[in-house]
Amino acid sequence: MVRALLLCVTLALLFPLRAQATEDERKQIPVETNEVAGWPEGPVTAAKAAIVMEAETGVVLYAKNIHEPVYPASTTKLMTALVAIENASLSETLTMSKEAVNLVPPDGSRVGLLPGDTITMEQALYAIMVGSANEVSNGIAEHVAGSIESFAQMMNERAASLGLTDTHFQNPNGLHEDGHYTSAYDLAVISAAYFDHLTLAEIAGCGRYHLHSDTTQAKDFYINNRHRMVTGEVSLEGVIGGKTGFTDQAGDCLVTCAEREGMRLICVVLFEAAPAQYTDSVALLEYGFRNFQRISARGLEESVFPSLPDFYVPSASVFGRTSSSLSFSPGDTLVLPTGAAPDNAAVERNVTAGEQGQVAVLDYTWNGHPVGEANIVRIDNAAAPMPGPSTTFLRLDTRLTRMLLLLVLITVVSCVAEGGFRHFTSREYRNKRRLARRKKESRRGPRLM
Repeated sequence: MVRALLLCVTLALLFPLRAQATEDERKQIPVETNEVAGWPEGPVTAAKAAIVMEAETGVVLYAKNIHEPVYPASTTKLMTALVAIENASLSETLTMSKEAVNLVPPDGSRVGLLPGDTITMEQALYAIMVGSANEVSNGIAEHVAGSIESFAQMMNERAASLGLTDTHFQNPNGLHEDGHYTSAYDLAVISAAYFDHLTLAEIAGCGRYHLHSDTTQAKDFYINNRHRMVTGEVSLEGVIGGKTGFTDQAGDCLVTCAEREGMRLICVVLFEAAPAQYTDSVALLEYGFRNFQRISARGLEESVFPSLPDFYVPSASVFGRTSSSLSFSPGDTLVLPTGAAPDNAAVERNVTAGEQGQVAVLDYTWNGHPVGEANIVRIDNAAAPMPGPSTTFLRLDTRLTRMLLLLVLITVVSCVAEGGFRHFTSREYRNKRRLARRKKESRRGPRLM
């Protein structure tokens, strides 16, 4: 008995040490962005992988092990909801099948629907995003694609359309399967697409949802969100929404979206130990908002495009334009460290050929780290004729062009003046004038003396 007691005490002492060592090992994983020269240093986190991404541009502000495939747990449901809303209307009704319900283990996350229960697609999306309902995720998959396997294929195809290469889904709920994985970077891209949809963003930001009964589903209850920043239990300014996740293999996972002063950030932490997923996410988002700024590319035109005359652009002055006919597309934005100007020595530009409708693309980097891109387009591109052989000479030199125009104008005026002088001084013109006077006098009659 003494030996057994000593063994139990020893195991109890060793277990927390083992867990602490694992956390320490995760903290030693390098933060890639901290190695970028001049980049604001990010906080140390206990996550196996973590990222902060600016949602509109996709610029990565904080990167830790962001491309390693890891298990996503219920954060999978972000992709499930995205595929569902893109392929079904909110008013559609889905019926829970026996398979959809029974595939979820008894201790799995669910809202308690039974085979034969029906809910609308809108209710189903709230059920999986607010209540993390695994059985409803299965029901959505069967309704949209006919089977869970076919829906997983749709999820993988959607991931491929987003350009993701470290993701493979095998189910719609995130229950553990060895071949079901993603990466922090891929999940951030999925989250950016999710929160770009206004309805989905509203659903993910709901703290408590009333799932009410109808004629075919005799249940009426409230679903509480488990994301503590969404419910306000953990304070963070500007929270839009998010998704939690947990399995034994994935650990605690958390996705959070927040916005301040027009800058929307996505934070993903994977394989944490509660409650560190919240403290680390708050620290990462505060780091992002405090250390970075958005800069519109439209303000960089003068530093990029030279002021060249362009006589053949519509609305240009006859004597030449004073600005370039090139511009950046509306909405093109860079993300730079706070206080840094685009002409900072760390900022580099790389020009690549543009696709249809573009002249070229400027890729901006900060000491090699991507910070955004700008699409160069031609102003009034559809109306402006393309330059050809007839315009090449005129564009060689502005002064020569103006001199030629002035010479043409002087020649025209001289010709008109000379023609007028010859006309009014000719014998034929004088004879016509005399004849006209005589006819006029004859109509008046004889003069009285």
